[in-house]
Amino acid sequence: MPELVAEHGNTVNESRAIWQLIGDGEIPRLTRTSVLEGKVSDSVFGDALKSTSGVAVRLMFRNKRISTHDVNRGAIVFKDQVLAFNHDHMLHLVVDVLGSS
Repeated sequence: MPELVAEHGNTVNESRAIWQLIGDGEIPRLTRTSVLEGKVSDSVFGDALKSTSGVAVRLMFRNKRISTHDVNRGAIVFKDQVLAFNHDHMLHLVVDVLGSS
């Protein structure tokens, strides 16, 4: 999957949502995938996304949307670091059952 990021990473950051890029055919490898939109990240998954060993892969794309916390409570200092720490903590709780993300 690193080739997807290397080839299309800049396009994803041009203010168009990932579902728009996929719908416009700009990332052909993701044509037969589904997109779930979140507050600040979009999740892309589907049968077309498998690792070389056949394991299903889910791609997470950060977007430029902001959460209600950013609007109503002001900017949250170190928000990305806190989210990354939380993700790591939650992964360690379930890794024995679900494997890695």
